[in-house]
Amino acid sequence: MKKKTLDLIGWNYYRPAIIASPKRLNKNIEWHNNPGHFITKEAWIVYPKNERYTAWKWLIKPEYLSIASHVLWEKYNKPLMILENGIGYFDERKDGIVRDDYRIDYLNEHLLEVQKAINEGVPFIGYSLWTYCDIFSPSGGYRKKYGLVGVDFENKTLDRFPKSSMYWYKDVINNLRAFDKD
Repeated sequence: MKKKTLDLIGWNYYRPAIIASPKRLNKNIEWHNNPGHFITKEAWIVYPKNERYTAWKWLIKPEYLSIASHVLWEKYNKPLMILENGIGYFDERKDGIVRDDYRIDYLNEHLLEVQKAINEGVPFIGYSLWTYCDIFSPSGGYRKKYGLVGVDFENKTLDRFPKSSMYWYKDVINNLRAFDKD
């Protein structure tokens, strides 16, 4: 039988977690949420107040992406691809457009970490957004928005409309293509 090998490491990167032992928790740290059990009573997810979080209390830590990419590359020696990355939010549509600078900032920070890892020798072969358009979420229904293209779930025709992040991402892609032509 032929030995199976991996061609690449596909990775969904949304929200890392900070894990700590309850026996070693620093009593002087203010918590954003109370620490909670992770998998065992000896490993808790902790939410320090000095960190950034989404409206859904997901930790925002883009620098962990480049740090972890080195670990994956060193362990498996296979190229990496971000299969999904993005942020859910309570988008508001005003004057026909969603101005989602929070999504642009989030994606930009994560793309910069991918670029940093590439510059440091980690072979990334691709990056993909969580989703191009708004979708149904088991945790947020249709209230929480994810995509670069909005969907009007109140309308039977499910009209689509661009968000400011769509135009930003289009510019990112076009600028990448400019590098390919050299």
